[in-house]
Amino acid sequence: MEINLGLSWADLLRSDFEAAEAQARRAVAIAPDQSRMTIQNLYEVLLAGRRIPEAIETMRRKLDLGKPSAADRFQLGELLAEDGRLQEAAGEFRACVAMAPDSAEVRYRLGGLLRRLGRHDEALEQLRASLQISPGDALTHVEIGLTHLAMGADDEALRSLKRAVELDPGNPVSSVPLQRMIERLER
Repeated sequence: MEINLGLSWADLLRSDFEAAEAQARRAVAIAPDQSRMTIQNLYEVLLAGRRIPEAIETMRRKLDLGKPSAADRFQLGELLAEDGRLQEAAGEFRACVAMAPDSAEVRYRLGGLLRRLGRHDEALEQLRASLQISPGDALTHVEIGLTHLAMGADDEALRSLKRAVELDPGNPVSSVPLQRMIERLER
């Protein structure tokens, strides 16, 4: 199996995704239900080749082997969100929060998904929990501002967006576009 893993990575480095995938699939076929590492390797090859639906199913296969980590759930949640499967992604991030309740990043991601799903109160709960862990995170303040905008709470949105710019004025995400939003809200 080590030879197959090595060959798949060598192929991947040469951008030969088909050869890398074939090698990774051979490695998984040797011990289909016994090696989280070979399945992780196949997942990473599929991900590098932007084969998102197959990468999702491969990560689920890895989770089915037992003892999923918060990182595994996080990866699956990210892929599901990228694939537009927001409800499923939120479920994975909820599982992640249960496994890693002190992760500001996990709570931020879950809050953003909940906002996109229109579940604004739940989104704010997760985003505020993220700020409790990491109070100086400008992107969390942006997400809170966007959530307040979606709720029609312009004053709260303005406060959060201004705070984001104060925290990270040089960040292109939190400077020009937010400054325009702030100017619009101040009118």
